Amino acid sequence: MKKTHSSQAFINYLNKIGRDKSVFEQAKSDLRLNQMEQKIIQAWGLLRTADFEKILALTENSSQDNLIQSQIFLVRGIAFHNSGQISLSIALFEKSIELMEDYELRRMKFVAYFNLFNACQNLKCYERLPEIIKQWRFIPRIDLNEDIAMKRSEFRLHLLNDEIQEAQEIVSWLEGQIEEMSELNRLNFHIDLFDLFVKQKDFQSCSHVLIKMKKFRSYHYGAHYKYLKALVDFHVESRPFYVYERDFSENKVLFYELSVLKCLEEKDHRKALDFWGRLQELDPTFYMKGFETKVKDNLFAMAVSKLSDKKGSAHRQFKNRGRRTKEELVIDALKSETRIEKNKLFELVWGHSISTKSELAKLQLIIFRINKKGHFLIKYRKGCYLLVQTAQSAS
Repeated sequence: MKKTHSSQAFINYLNKIGRDKSVFEQAKSDLRLNQMEQKIIQAWGLLRTADFEKILALTENSSQDNLIQSQIFLVRGIAFHNSGQISLSIALFEKSIELMEDYELRRMKFVAYFNLFNACQNLKCYERLPEIIKQWRFIPRIDLNEDIAMKRSEFRLHLLNDEIQEAQEIVSWLEGQIEEMSELNRLNFHIDLFDLFVKQKDFQSCSHVLIKMKKFRSYHYGAHYKYLKALVDFHVESRPFYVYERDFSENKVLFYELSVLKCLEEKDHRKALDFWGRLQELDPTFYMKGFETKVKDNLFAMAVSKLSDKKGSAHRQFKNRGRRTKEELVIDALKSETRIEKNKLFELVWGHSISTKSELAKLQLIIFRINKKGHFLIKYRKGCYLLVQTAQSAS
């Protein structure tokens, strides 16, 4: 591809994108811009409304001009990335960075590295992130938003490398900027804080952060919030998984992951394998055989490990406590976990899942006897049993 002359006006517009909202209206009537340059500016404007199909249609033609082609690659890469075609977007970001090398496009180079880092992180190409950060640092940053973008990326790298102290230092820096942040950056800060607590296995703090994240626009209506809440509730309160496909229509990965957990919880191994197979089709390097994942310390992987380990060991642990009555086993189980779903409680005490109404009646009778004695009060709420100590027991 040969390098040809491009208008300085086009470069000026590109450097204003993201800083001056009027740039898109001004470009429409600027006769200095050729037709392809006009389309690229228009495509950048469409990113604000997430109209990715129209962006791809506007930029489907290639150019012999390196500058124009670099922007075609970049804006199409962002559209593909946000449409779920991450592998394709990575190649486009790399080509864009290469073609921009000889141009004074500080802003666009920064955007390209930012998106390349996120795409590699989302595709779990973690080994590439240190080099991306290294090259990205050569680009000067000129405002708080760019400082935040760089700091958040460094934070992600520290978390992946188990560098908790360094990650905490960045969180402290971000917290100091919170009053100056946009709403989006404040939400992203809470996501970072949430992930730091996950790394530390502080699930109670995760729950508190999730409550704060509900305040941001309609975040708590989205699939990501519902996914995180289901996992946090499982880790904090042992709540069962309730999964509805309609809640995850735009993100099948989250639906498949929660479905795997629901099936493991219900001891439906065959169906769990079916959903696991769908995940493997999407990312075979991350979702490996035997319900193993490439990363072991995220909420999903830890939930899979818990459910897999409890397949038979939990019941054996209770049985090994000596000659215990069924009432004592029920109380021990409820003391060890805040809430326990009825089928799980039955399995801990009897060693198998509830299969008949008469078996459920056995559990209900044990609980009735415990409550009648007055030392403990067991309540049933939202599909789970929970233990409440009475004043007599506490004394």
